[in-house]
Amino acid sequence: MILHTFETKSEDERGFMVFPHRHNGKTEFKLYEDDGYTNDYKKGIFAFVNVNMECDREKVKIDISEEGKYELPYNKVKIHLPKSETRKIVINGKTLEKNNENVYEACVAEGR
Repeated sequence: MILHTFETKSEDERGFMVFPHRHNGKTEFKLYEDDGYTNDYKKGIFAFVNVNMECDREKVKIDISEEGKYELPYNKVKIHLPKSETRKIVINGKTLEKNNENVYEACVAEGR
């Protein structure tokens, strides 16, 4: 059994299960992050991971970014799309090669 605690938070992987619109549509999501055990969030030391998705009949475009003063303990996330998704996948401006699992890795913080 793997025990997940705030002390092992930096060892955790982060991922998003994304369900694109069938045709045209936009979706936004913000994941809140902080250290999980101090009151630093009261001093404004927290972060958001922003996931913005825009779909049309030809492609699924996903942009992932971070904002805030908390330094995330990771710089990549996995994007899980339905296996039935066949449109072109563009994450953070890069068109990705299709794979059988429809799971893609994306940088949250460019340059880290």
